Amino acid sequence: MKIVTVERMRRLERRADAAGVSYAQMMEAAGRAVAEAVEHLMGARKGKTLVLVGPGNNGGDGLVAARCLRDAGVEVSLYLWNRRTDGDSHFARAQERGIPCLHAADDPDCAGLRAQLDESRIVVDALLGTGANRPIEGALRQILLAVKAVAHPPTRNAQSPIVVAVDLPSGLTADSGALDQATVAADLTVTFACPKAGLYKFPAADALGKLIIANIGIAEEFTREVGLNLATTAEISALLPERPRDGHKGTFGKAMIVAGSANYTGAPYLSAAAAARAGAGLVTLATTGDVQRVVAGSFQEGTYLLLPASAGAIAAHAARA
Repeated sequence: MKIVTVERMRRLERRADAAGVSYAQMMEAAGRAVAEAVEHLMGARKGKTLVLVGPGNNGGDGLVAARCLRDAGVEVSLYLWNRRTDGDSHFARAQERGIPCLHAADDPDCAGLRAQLDESRIVVDALLGTGANRPIEGALRQILLAVKAVAHPPTRNAQSPIVVAVDLPSGLTADSGALDQATVAADLTVTFACPKAGLYKFPAADALGKLIIANIGIAEEFTREVGLNLATTAEISALLPERPRDGHKGTFGKAMIVAGSANYTGAPYLSAAAAARAGAGLVTLATTGDVQRVVAGSFQEGTYLLLPASAGAIAAHAARA
């Protein structure tokens, strides 16, 4: 799986746009992916969703998600911060559907926000995107702290809303992994096309919750030149050879682990068990008798080569054996 910087992601979006997948289409796909994630979280037990909308494309993704949720029959409301709505087609379409909206400018003490938070089962964070890299201050800080107080109280309970981040939690720096003190940790993050490098760095990695990578129409061939990769289970599985149904332990190769001492009995077990789990047909653990007696009860599928010991460790002349 390819991992990108913010600048690389922008270049991929420009390339996709030039190839015929417009920015509007990518935003539509992103918003729909967020809406689908919210619906999946809700399951059969519906509830109210509050979408926090900021400026730029991240806020646009949130507006698309709100519209899609409304079309799916989900009760949804909007809370807008620092977003101009004149000429905003996504906001207009949300208004056409009668989605309630409160502007942060009309809620200076965040009382309206707190009231909505108390009624919401899910909160969608679409305030800041990957371009944000300055400390959060002022009204936005107050908004995020109000959300954090409800979503992550000292003792979280069943009434605490689930937080879904659009692309990344607001205040997370996408390249460095730095995290603003006001950032609200997400329970689920829906990022787009390729995860950004900072999502796999701490402290940011602890603020994502479950990470979903949504396809927004950027062709896979456009990412081939990206040099940074994350090894995934699916990719590694595809590299392993097929195991024939009529195979036996001799078919899949042999491994010998030489390890262990009186002070370190865990290492031989972990190494031998890993070799067996990786697919070796026959694993032999070469170790001292004392270590063998400790390990044998946990590692029953292996065979053993007992080696002479010296001061609790494998003796030097055991090399011949």
